[in-house]
Amino acid sequence: INEMWTELIYNDLDPTDKFILEHSLGLYNSPTLSTAEIAKKLSISPSAVSQRKAKIQEMLDERWQ
Repeated sequence: INEMWTELIYNDLDPTDKFILEHSLGLYNSPTLSTAEIAKKLSISPSAVSQRKAKIQEMLDERWQ
């Protein structure tokens, strides 16, 4: 069920957030990367990645309830 919610959320994300989710969870055979590695690949700060991760998690939590 959790995978289903992740898929539903994934489809609503912009490309940057999709990249973050893919590489945070290793979705679709993407390598799992640290926050710093994701930030470097996206040319954004690690804190921006963390904020986006928190937003994604919030979306998952809202859908789960």
